[in-house]
Parts: sequence; structure tokens; C-alpha cells
Amino acid sequence: MSQTFLEQTMLGMTWEEVEEAARRRSVVLLPVGVVEAHGPHLPLGTDIYTSVIQAFAVMEDWRQAGIPSLVAPPFYWGGIQALTRQFPGSFTASREAIVRSVKEILESLSRAGFERVVFFNVHGDNFHQEAMMEAIQSANQELPLKAYWPVYESELSRRGLRGDESFAIVLQFEEKDFYTAQREEADEFDVHAGAFETAAMRELIPDLVREAPIPSLKPTRLQGEQIGKWRTGSREDRDLIPKGYCGDPAGSAYLRYDAERHHACLARALSRALNLPGGDQP
Repeated sequence: MSQTFLEQTMLGMTWEEVEEAARRRSVVLLPVGVVEAHGPHLPLGTDIYTSVIQAFAVMEDWRQAGIPSLVAPPFYWGGIQALTRQFPGSFTASREAIVRSVKEILESLSRAGFERVVFFNVHGDNFHQEAMMEAIQSANQELPLKAYWPVYESELSRRGLRGDESFAIVLQFEEKDFYTAQREEADEFDVHAGAFETAAMRELIPDLVREAPIPSLKPTRLQGEQIGKWRTGSREDRDLIPKGYCGDPAGSAYLRYDAERHHACLARALSRALNLPGGDQP
């Protein structure tokens, strides 16, 4: 995958091919994320790789269903408020810079004639997501295109959403659990480069997972006020996650992520939300 990471997006297309895609009313799939420390075992680009792979999977699913779409160049200069921003290799932009940049991306797509844009994001930082949603809402008010921010139904309240916002796509899956556990995992606040994200990357891009250190990585469990310190990301609290992960990477050995099933459910949920053909297929 990594060798064709950019070629499968609009970057591998000519302007005439993009023009034809807009003429066909293709849906633009826009992966967004950040460049962020993910422990000693996962790459800085974990979030954006995952978002791009999701977009590629949906594009292929829709292609087979006759739904035209294309993947925009990924935007990975998002925001980090959590403790990982204190580690070398992490980049974070201001809210103003994120909003301005994302709006200008949407303006470019609108100028090219595209009508619908669906964002793909796996970076959970509230600061990042709020900036993205602000940009989408503002662009939707000012541009003829319509941009959408997918959100899992279980995360609505955490994101400050009701679910009836015109820019939000509430993801409702017929299936719920895409991880198979060989043993009971203590998954409380396993939120960053822990068991679940490590298992996902092992399934998606195994060549980028540094397997050697994983068995020796001790769980990083945050509780109570420590979670608040994780989210606000002050330099003096960096030692709460000394290796740059939050969770249990070694526990990933007992998990398997079913990416194919997850991506198929995602494609169908987005099809339903956008009233595209194939959204009601099993």
C-alpha cells in the first residue's frame, strides 16, 4: 500500500481526469489527520495512513456498486492538544490555521465543480475535531458544495453533537465489534497506540509496525485526573506517557482487527446517509 499511497489519490490524476470526475458528480473522499508520536512501535503517520486506507476501501466498494468517487490528497496538518504533542515528530497547527486551510481545500474542490465531500478521520483529539467541524460548517454556508463529517453514534455526546446537524453523518452499523479477542483485554482508556490501534496497524500496514519492542512495552494506564492531564497536554505531564502511547501495545498480540468487514460496513453506512445506490445492500 505505501508505494501507491499518493498515486491512488488525485495526485496521480491529470487535471482533465479530475474535470471528468467532477462532471460525473463524483463524491470526493478527503482523509484528514495529524503527524503524531505513536510510541516506539508505530509510525508518526498512523492516523493519516488509517484514514487514507478507509477512503481507498470505500472508493473501491463504491466503484463496484457503480458510484463514482475519488480520494483527495490527504490533509495531515491537523491539531493535537493531548500529551503526544510534546514528543519529537509531532506537529500541531492552531485552530485558526486548520480552519483556514480546510476551508481553502473545500473552496478548491468547489471551484473544480465537485458537489459533495466526505471526510475520513480517525484522530480522536477534541481540539482537532472541533476545528474540522468549524471549517466544514463555515464552508457549507459559503460554498455551493456540501461537506460531511462522519461520526459514530456512540460518540455524538462526546463531540457535542445531537446527530441532526446538516453536516454530520451519523454512522450506524449493522455490526458493532470489529475486533476478535483471544483473551479478555483491559481496554479502559486504551486510546493511543495501545492494543487496539496496534492491532489495526498490524492488519493494515504490517511493514510499518516495529514488532521488536512491542512485547516489552508495559501498559500505560491513565485514570482520574491523569486523563485530564493527557487531554490538555502540558509539558510537565509528559512523563505520564513516557514512551508516547496510552494503553497496552503488547495486548495487541491477542486481538485481531477485521478491516475488510469494518470498511464494508463503513461504505454501506455512508451510502445510506448520502442516498447513494447500494446503501441498503446486505
